[in-house]
Amino acid sequence: MQFRNVDLDAQFDEAGNQVDSRFGQVISARPPRTMVFSARYLW
Repeated sequence: MQFRNVDLDAQFDEAGNQVDSRFGQVISARPPRTMVFSARYLW
C-alpha cells in the first residue's frame, strides 16, 4: 500500500499548544499495486 496524503500541517493555538490531532497520520492511501507473473514451459 502506498500512502497518498499525510497530514503535515501542524496547527497551534495562541498559547503554543498543538491542536491538530491528525498531525503525522496517514489520511488516505493509494490502491495496492497489482503484480502479474508469467511462466513459460518449453517441452
